[in-house]
Amino acid sequence: MDLGGGMIISTSQLNMPPGDPIKWWKDEVRVLVKGLGVFRLAYLEAIVRSADARASIQ
Repeated sequence: MDLGGGMIISTSQLNMPPGDPIKWWKDEVRVLVKGLGVFRLAYLEAIVRSADARASIQ
């Protein structure tokens, strides 16, 4: 996907297994917290939310 300004990223797909989506999501978040830590994960979420807000304005 071309983001403009010379930035190109590959696309990805989120596949949820059949069953309880809430349990699946909790398990995924647990893995992220264990791997990144809560503060780093919160920082990354803030970046994504900020980018989303900026993109929504334009």
